[in-house]
Amino acid sequence: LRIVDDNPELLHAWKTRTRDVGMSHLRSSASNHLDVREDALKKYAAETCGKDCCRPGKKSVFAADYMRPRLDLFNDHCDDVVKRHKLRESHIRGMVSDIVPGAITSLRVRRTDGLVDLRAENVVLALGGGAPAYPEWVCQTAVSRGLIRHVFETSSEGGDSVAIIGGGISAAHLALRHSRAGAKVHMVFRHDMREQSFDCHQDWMMTRDASAR
Repeated sequence: LRIVDDNPELLHAWKTRTRDVGMSHLRSSASNHLDVREDALKKYAAETCGKDCCRPGKKSVFAADYMRPRLDLFNDHCDDVVKRHKLRESHIRGMVSDIVPGAITSLRVRRTDGLVDLRAENVVLALGGGAPAYPEWVCQTAVSRGLIRHVFETSSEGGDSVAIIGGGISAAHLALRHSRAGAKVHMVFRHDMREQSFDCHQDWMMTRDASAR
């Protein structure tokens, strides 16, 4: 197994972006995680925090609605999965510059110290959202000066007044973060305010019968 990713460590982008938007709990239930068993995250919480932390109440590491795990618990569990399965040893830091399909597929990986060629029977593309993309109307001079910034860029400076373009859950997280820091926040989006508990429809996270319940 080889995992090609250009970040310094596995889950670097996830941890950085969730931290920068001010996320405290995940947007999905405790059954969604990186481990194999559905109840793995709950068992990890009970083993590391105690059973009382898994019950409703102020000490709980899960939100009352849908048992959404606290972000630090989820990240610790991810690190535990990476350690147990020795995934750090599989990490190759770099970017794939070429893929030649065949019975044994060839991949060329561009690293800071040169090119590396890999051979694999199966290749899985898990590319995520990629690099932050700006609309054409954005002034690049303002971007270079730090006046306009993508939500997934590493800088976290806010200021006394912040305008957030977008009406998704990440935008809402960011608005709450800056508001709690004392900034005056303006949200600009194309539709009416929408309320949702998760990133995606529940049908994607469970069986249709369970979703109906």
